[in-house]
Amino acid sequence: KMAKDILDAVYGCLIGGAIGDALGAPTEGMYYSEIKEKYGRLEVFLPNNTYYTNGKPGSITDDSTLRHYMCYAIVKKGGRITPDDFAEVWRTKLNPKRLWASETIVYERIKWGINPWEAGHGCIPAGCASMCIAPIGIINAGNPEQAYQDGYCIARVNQEGDNVDFAATLAAAVSVAFIPGATVDDIINAMYKY
Repeated sequence: KMAKDILDAVYGCLIGGAIGDALGAPTEGMYYSEIKEKYGRLEVFLPNNTYYTNGKPGSITDDSTLRHYMCYAIVKKGGRITPDDFAEVWRTKLNPKRLWASETIVYERIKWGINPWEAGHGCIPAGCASMCIAPIGIINAGNPEQAYQDGYCIARVNQEGDNVDFAATLAAAVSVAFIPGATVDDIINAMYKY
């Protein structure tokens, strides 16, 4: 189904991410073969007993939590954000009980005054930036080059190295997905380009 307007597309992107997060939460950290053996094909929400969720079926994880805090930072600023803007939300609004180990380290670093542009240095390479980067693509809808640049900067808050590059590439892909009439090939080509 095509989005009826930009707000519908934003809602679809964010709620779709949260649904996927909640659906996959019980399998986090498992190999495909383990998931297939234990669950078959996951088509319903199951309990998730990770320490940073409430355990109920349909619970979101740190993936959606950080994505929504990033949205908060964007709304608070009224547009594109910097690592300083995102870190301010971590300092003042973020609930550390909703974080995974690597993010907890970043939270403490930010709280103690580490430069947000470097807070992700040395963190566990876990894709923590990628899971929450979609709002950067949204706020840069139709401008994948700027989405990549902003994504690269924002991803440094909680990751380093290849994980920063991947998050930035994903932000560019989301940006292209918001172009009316964009195809899967358009999105993939943007990912290769950036």
